[in-house]
Amino acid sequence: MGVPSVNVLEPVAAVFQSYLGTTLQRRVGAQHSLNEDYFARIEALNFTMEHDDGQMPETYDEPISSYWG
Repeated sequence: MGVPSVNVLEPVAAVFQSYLGTTLQRRVGAQHSLNEDYFARIEALNFTMEHDDGQMPETYDEPISSYWG
């Protein structure tokens, strides 16, 4: 696309690599394992955001799994 970019985390990663005596393992999406635990956490966050202001009390007793979309 021709858009210039700068990796601002490269110097920080280099310091950690030097300190830990290891090399960086570059894997896209490695910060999130898209497994059952991940989706359960997202579901809990969605429930919390929908109910954090006391709204929708009629759905308090529904199983959280009903919020999977």
